[in-house]
This record gives sequence, C-alpha cells and structure tokens, in this order.
Amino acid sequence: MKRARGFTLVELVVTIAISAVVVAFAAMFIQAPADAYIASAHRAELQDSTSIAWPRMQNDIQLALPNSARQRVNGNIKVLELLPIVDSARFMSTPGGSFKTAGVFKTSPTGYYLAVDNEPASGRDAYNPASKVMTTAGNAISASATDLAKWEDTFNLTPAFVFNAAALTTRHIYLVQKPVTYLCDQTAQTLQRFTGYDVAALQSARDTVAELLAAHGTGTLLARNVTFCAFTVDPPPVGGNASQIVTVQMNATRDGATTSLYETAAVRRLE
Repeated sequence: MKRARGFTLVELVVTIAISAVVVAFAAMFIQAPADAYIASAHRAELQDSTSIAWPRMQNDIQLALPNSARQRVNGNIKVLELLPIVDSARFMSTPGGSFKTAGVFKTSPTGYYLAVDNEPASGRDAYNPASKVMTTAGNAISASATDLAKWEDTFNLTPAFVFNAAALTTRHIYLVQKPVTYLCDQTAQTLQRFTGYDVAALQSARDTVAELLAAHGTGTLLARNVTFCAFTVDPPPVGGNASQIVTVQMNATRDGATTSLYETAAVRRLE
C-alpha cells in the first residue's frame, strides 16, 4: 500500500505566493472600474443635488408677487426671499372693507394676504405693514361670487383695510401666500427651502435657520455638499413695469468632483 502524501512546506509557501500574486493582479483590474463607478455615482449625486433644486426655485421665482424678490448675505449664509402668488384679479371698486373684482379667485382667500401695486423702490413694500400695500395676518379675508355670469367676486376684509392710495394704479390685486426663503449655508454646505413663516419688514430678521423656525417656518432640505452659492436680484426701474431678474449660482463638491449651476429667472411684471 502507498502511504498518503500531503503538501510539503515549500509547496505550500509557493502556492500562497502564487495566490497572492493572482489576487493582487485581480484587485488591480477590479479596483479601477470600481473607483470609476464610485466617482461617477458621486458626480451624478452632485448633479442631481443642484439640478433638482433649480426647477423648484425657478417656479417660485416666476410665480412671485411682482418686485417681491429680495436677497441678503449674512456671513456664510445667503438667503433669497419671495412672496408666492396664489391667484390674481382686477379690482372694480377701491379695495377696502368690501369691494368687487373682475375675475373669480379659484382658491379660497382664507388664510392668505391681498396685495396691490408692490414697488419697494417707491416706498410701497409688501413686506412692510406701514406701506399699506398688503393686508396683514390680522385681516380675515372672505369672498362670495357676486355674479358668475359676469365673472365677479365680492371681497370682505375684517377689519377693513385701507390700502395705500398711491399703490392703486394698476387695478390689479393678488392673492399671496406667506413668504418663501431659500437659505444656503456654505458652512453646513446645505440649501434649504423655508415656508409658512410670518412676514417681517426687514430681511435681516429672517436670515438664519433659528429665526425662520422661530417665525413658525418649516424647512425642507434641497441640496447637500453646497460649497458656494450666490443669489443676485436685479431690481426693475422705479415706476417701470420691467421684471426683476434673479440669478442663482451654486457649486456642489464631493471627493474632488465639482458640479456648478448658473441660472436666471424673471419675476412676473406688475400688470
């Protein structure tokens, strides 16, 4: 009978050495595609981070109350604030305690504001209650269809609100939501959208996360890894009906990869 023969120590060492070489070569061939895949995934994530945020911002800008876009820089925090419009109509009688509009709002006005000719450059600022171009949270708004055949509404404000007479030039009245702020924090590298907070005359009172939350705001995270951002608002000429142009710039960076966004959008004109 033949005796069973196992591996010698030399054979075992040679086998381990050959296996190590094979594994090393295999790792070299696998590592490059794996690294390329991870880098591609990170670039796609960065691209999505900015490209998904922009359509939301563009929609808010284009549907904002005329001349309501304003921006502010607070250190590494950049903020863009807007007053979104829900609906609009033309007033037939002077807005006050009770007045008629030509056109029926498709949305119930309860819980919203009514604003007229907003032109901050002329001292008529919807954010500032003293300007008297937008109702306040203390004014309850209700509406009833006066004559659907003529497509008219009757609005009632309780208590009655006296609009700034100088602002009653376009005969256009807007149904407005609470403000929206896009807050870009370059230190936290995030872009957030805040809604539902109370109006403040000065934007400096709404340029931090803490202030927006204290004013009953709700934040939604839109983008991460934002290493640079800038908002630029070009005001229209005083007394003109040109649109405000808002420019948004953002850079998002991760693992050495950077994607950039540079877009512009126009706020609607006074009508």
